[in-house]
Amino acid sequence: MKLSDWIVKDGFCAMRIVKGGNPDNIADRVAFIEKTPRVRVAPFNGAPDGLSEPGSSWKYGPKGSGGPDGKNPNNQLYGFHPPSRAWCDAELIKLGYEL
Repeated sequence: MKLSDWIVKDGFCAMRIVKGGNPDNIADRVAFIEKTPRVRVAPFNGAPDGLSEPGSSWKYGPKGSGGPDGKNPNNQLYGFHPPSRAWCDAELIKLGYEL
């Protein structure tokens, strides 16, 4: 299944969704980063926030997002954190997604 490029939400979170999906539809989100990167490993079960689902369908990665990197102030913050995006991308590829 093909995925979108990284989409920024609320100026600090980032996500990948299924190609052609809607970023506001939680069921279409397959990767999400605020401070902690996560990838969906099971179908969405309808939790209102889409993250703290009972029996979570998300796999969580290492918490990232330090301070600015000196070149681009946003580069190390929350959803812009390159190592967090790289972790998600690697996990998505393992799950068979096409970036």
